[in-house]
Amino acid sequence: MSSISRIGAIPATVSSPYTSSVATEFTYSSTTQAAALAAPSFSSASPVAAATPATTSSFANRTWKPCLPDPLVYTFVQGLLISTSSAHNIFNAFSNCGIQHTSDLDALATAIHDSQDEARQVLVKRGMNYADWLIVRHALLNRDNRQTCPGPDDGFDVCLASTSPPLSHHASMLHDMCLHTLTDIRDLASLSAEWPHIQTHLLSQGFSLAEWFGFRQALTKLATGGGAFVLHARSHTPAPETGGLADMTRWAAFKRIGLRSEDDIKALCTLQSEHLDDVMEMLVKEGLGYSECRYVEDALRRGFR
Repeated sequence: MSSISRIGAIPATVSSPYTSSVATEFTYSSTTQAAALAAPSFSSASPVAAATPATTSSFANRTWKPCLPDPLVYTFVQGLLISTSSAHNIFNAFSNCGIQHTSDLDALATAIHDSQDEARQVLVKRGMNYADWLIVRHALLNRDNRQTCPGPDDGFDVCLASTSPPLSHHASMLHDMCLHTLTDIRDLASLSAEWPHIQTHLLSQGFSLAEWFGFRQALTKLATGGGAFVLHARSHTPAPETGGLADMTRWAAFKRIGLRSEDDIKALCTLQSEHLDDVMEMLVKEGLGYSECRYVEDALRRGFR
């Protein structure tokens, strides 16, 4: 029995770099070789030999020949702390970049070291999202006990400790996304269009929804210097309720803790009690009084009915 067939079978959807697999497991089989090789090839204005490995001088401009990555590349992907769908995204991208052996991973790591933007554009074009890219970048730059990435700086530690709820216990998860310094977090803060991918990954790895809201609040403050952003308010404003907040005042409070849409509010309504307490603490830090927080908490528990 071959080493490939022992690993199992990977769903046929892996051959497409532009679709997200809904498979429940990430496995590997030689039966997918034909499907992988049938995937579209990618050419450039100045093609070079398709069989040549990636190099720093031709990484973005080479002609890509799809391949079936070998079991060692599969093992590399399987070892990443990611969801199944992200594993398929990354494996698809590698397949369609001609990354077949670990030597190709080494060449990709060199390309990332020399030109991160070039490497990112190639991989994202072939199916990775931004969160996938951050994880692959970190893993490749630190393969085989290499320590290319820096350790956390004081600004990074202070940022995580000052969020509500504090996120210091998730530092290693963020390090796995190549986020090590306050500058790294500032860079992410400037890419708000990528935050949904970051949210999906962090929630899949153990962030609570309240922790994500706290982290996004920190990103928003770093991006805006104090926090102005668009919240999709309701089209009508009910009269204030006795002992509570007017509707628009309530929305202003949510806005200050980093919520961006009614979908966020609906998500809050599903929080467990301990995570809802974290949200209440965030509101207190933003200046809401006890009675106001109680009103918001009651409204969340009712689902704003």
